[in-house]
Amino acid sequence: MSSVRAKSIKSDLKQASHFRLGRPLLLAPSTVIDSTLLTTSDGSRLRTCPNYRSIPSLNFSETDTTPKDILIAVSGLVEQLGFVEGLKFEVDVSYVEFILRVKQVEQQARASGIWDAPHPWLNLFISKSGIADFDRTVFKEILKDGIGGPMLIYPLLRNKWNNRTSVVLPDSEIFYLVALLRSVPDGPLVEKSVAENNEIAEWCTKQGLDFKQYLPHYQSKEDWKQHFGNEWTRFVERKAMFDPMAILAPGQKLFERAHQS
Repeated sequence: MSSVRAKSIKSDLKQASHFRLGRPLLLAPSTVIDSTLLTTSDGSRLRTCPNYRSIPSLNFSETDTTPKDILIAVSGLVEQLGFVEGLKFEVDVSYVEFILRVKQVEQQARASGIWDAPHPWLNLFISKSGIADFDRTVFKEILKDGIGGPMLIYPLLRNKWNNRTSVVLPDSEIFYLVALLRSVPDGPLVEKSVAENNEIAEWCTKQGLDFKQYLPHYQSKEDWKQHFGNEWTRFVERKAMFDPMAILAPGQKLFERAHQS
């Protein structure tokens, strides 16, 4: 399919609560795709795609929909995408299989040994205004050879998040989750992957992108203050209220643990 496009997808899906836009996968050219889902001609055409391939998904329950609803929703999604004709496919699974889909991935990863390998992941929230620049530099240059695992990319709405939590979001109402889910063998590739993650984060900062790391690992209190921004004061107040002895999360080295005499 086509490379990432910085384009908002608008369709009638928002009117149908029983449809859910699944997490699109961004695959490197070297990614192996389940051949059982493709015809012989599909596979050969997919291998000729020069850039990253994006696989959007639409999840729905047949009990909540009619064939007509499904056709309208799928058509509204597909018609706005640039993709290789003939590569659209459908997979029907039971509700239990769908719920346990991550468990199946875990079982496969354990069987292949990937489960116990290092996972230097990077999760970013990138504002809509910066996703095009991110695509041009990060996906097409820094990560042009892939990451040794899948990449998830999908848009999110800021007003759907509970602002009482401590998660920090970009200022933009629409932003994208970019998850680089690496699995690499222990050794030099781990350091290389971590360095690549740092390069991406530093590039975002230097470019002035409206972005935030999700589950970051900062080394200094100043970095954490910059991460929280205007929310830092509230975060400190909550820490003092709910964990005054700083017992929880000592690994971030943000607060000095108080010892009772």
